[in-house]
Amino acid sequence: MELCFHIERTCLMPDKFLLSLSLKTGLLLLLLFSVSCTNPPAAGSKTMTKDEHVACYKKKWMEDMLDFIRTENRAKFTSYIQDRRCLFMRGGRKVELTDPPGIFGSLAGFKMGGVKYWTSKDSLLYDQ
Repeated sequence: MELCFHIERTCLMPDKFLLSLSLKTGLLLLLLFSVSCTNPPAAGSKTMTKDEHVACYKKKWMEDMLDFIRTENRAKFTSYIQDRRCLFMRGGRKVELTDPPGIFGSLAGFKMGGVKYWTSKDSLLYDQ
């Protein structure tokens, strides 16, 4: 009797496995569809700066600044501002987006007055 029970359990397992696999596939397709429906800002779109946000002349420097903010390293943060590697932006200035952050990116490149800057994607208002 126990042998028969064991055979029944193994026979039912593929159905549960297929159901689980189809649910996972469906959720993945739903996620991909929702991500494809979002429109990230395109290069060349007009954007505006937010007040009191930081922008840097090089992408690496902006990455460093985000690390300084995350680790609360005020001395390094201040040194980048004082060395003029980075600056605080004024809000409401129109800029040209040159390197959009994409869906999963954290940095955006833009031009203002012919000069290239890098900032966090949350520091800009898109399509203004």
